[in-house]
Amino acid sequence: ESKQELKQGLKQGLNFANKSFDSIEKVPMTQMDSSNLLNEGFLKSGTPSEQKVTKLRIRAAFWLLGLCSNSGYVIMVAGAKEINSGGVAVVFLFDVVPGFFVKLSAPYWFHLVVLACGLLMIIGFILVGCGSSLGIQLFGVSLSSVQSALGEATFLSLAARYDSRWALTMWSSGTGMAGIFGYGYVYFLHVLWGFSFKFTLLSANLIAAALLGIFFFLLGPVPPKSIDPSLLVTDETCEFIALAEDQSGLEFHFKKKVKIESEALSSKERAKFVASLWPYMAPLCLVYFAEYCMQSGTWSAIGFPVSSEDARKDFYLYANWTYQVGVFFSRSSGILFSPPPWVIQVFMPLFQVVLLILFYIDSVYHFWYDYSLLIPCFVVGLLGGGVYVGSYILIAKKMPPERKELALGAASIADTVGVCLADLTGLYIQSCAYEANGIHGATVQCFL
Repeated sequence: ESKQELKQGLKQGLNFANKSFDSIEKVPMTQMDSSNLLNEGFLKSGTPSEQKVTKLRIRAAFWLLGLCSNSGYVIMVAGAKEINSGGVAVVFLFDVVPGFFVKLSAPYWFHLVVLACGLLMIIGFILVGCGSSLGIQLFGVSLSSVQSALGEATFLSLAARYDSRWALTMWSSGTGMAGIFGYGYVYFLHVLWGFSFKFTLLSANLIAAALLGIFFFLLGPVPPKSIDPSLLVTDETCEFIALAEDQSGLEFHFKKKVKIESEALSSKERAKFVASLWPYMAPLCLVYFAEYCMQSGTWSAIGFPVSSEDARKDFYLYANWTYQVGVFFSRSSGILFSPPPWVIQVFMPLFQVVLLILFYIDSVYHFWYDYSLLIPCFVVGLLGGGVYVGSYILIAKKMPPERKELALGAASIADTVGVCLADLTGLYIQSCAYEANGIHGATVQCFL
């Protein structure tokens, strides 16, 4: 009798457990960050002190990767006046357009290409440094563009497999420091210490070696690609069921239903998804269009006095260097605070356009004409860097986990589009500013 009562009590308890389980509020798995779920064991193994070292190592690696990957691009820009002083924007175009096509096609074929990045950087420096003609040098610049684009698309996508906010901020901060480093590298070796431009570029191949070493040795094993867990398990994840009694007494177990869905996207689906990122890409495109119009156009036509070519080269170098300092500070701020979306997506890009108009008018009429102009150059860097890191953090926050990696890599085409358009426009801005100041040697004819 007591055995029968025990069985009856177990049945009642089991029924109660089933009802209680069914009443639990279910939270969709898509609201959870799959990179944390799937990679937690990968990134958090070991003792607490070992986990802390791992976090610091990964953050340092992303910062250094940003520094090294972007330095080749910046060094080419910093040397633009040496390569083609009458058409700075031509050098900018060759430093951007090849990368544009890389980023445009990357969502359809992209895989990890870090080794190619290092090799392209080395070949690019050699061709520009040793090239006997402008054509060969510009081809070397274009290889640097491809390297920079591959690096950015690679490491932005890779950030989705780690703590995205930290990884994106450290990457962005590193690319910001690359601007300061790149211009400083050219200034100290070539301008201040008098080394040839050829030696300056060839010695920069050490950066390529550092890029490869940091990725393969400092960053360490890369976590597996994130997958949305809701694609693997249905809503009927687990339920208690009671089986019929047999000679051994009452039995019960868990039942789990699992389905596997293909996550592969067709080219049309990928294109549609990339197009849906326009709220994040449009601000990036506009802010980069405005700032590169200033860099390749107005800043190359300002000097004290403007008639001196050396004075124009000096202002171009100092203005871009100051700009890069602003970029570094704002790109490093992502982990500290995030402005509201309307500030990132509306106010900052439009204010950048206002500064472009200000600099062009000033390059023609000289109403504010001394080195205090470096102050708004610094602000230009703050705005550009702020929109960059802010946009990618917004993408990482808003995108579903299974799309985050694709979104971060694909959105990087936006700033490249802006820079390409700016470099074409910058040719004519520089030409018109040259004509207004009675300066000869522009690559194209002003249409005004």
